[in-house]
Amino acid sequence: MEISYYNLKIAIFSFAIILVLRCAWRILNYVWFKPKKLEKCLRQQGFKGNCYKLLYGDMKEMKKKLCLSLLISHMTRFGQE
Repeated sequence: MEISYYNLKIAIFSFAIILVLRCAWRILNYVWFKPKKLEKCLRQQGFKGNCYKLLYGDMKEMKKKLCLSLLISHMTRFGQE
C-alpha cells in the first residue's frame, strides 16, 4: 500500500483545517455562547442588567458613571472649602 505525496498533503491540510475550526469554535463558545447562556439563565432567575456586549462590554456606561462621580466629588470637595 503506497501513500502518495498528494494524499499526504491532503491529510495534513484536512487535519490543520479541523484543528483551526476546533480552536475557533472553542474561542467563539468562550467569548459569545457561554456569556449569552449565562445571561439567559440569570434573566430567568429574575436578575436584571445590561445585555452582554462582545469585547467592550459596559465600558461606555462605566466611563460615564466614573466621570459623573469624579465630577460630583470634585464639586463637593471644593464647594465645602
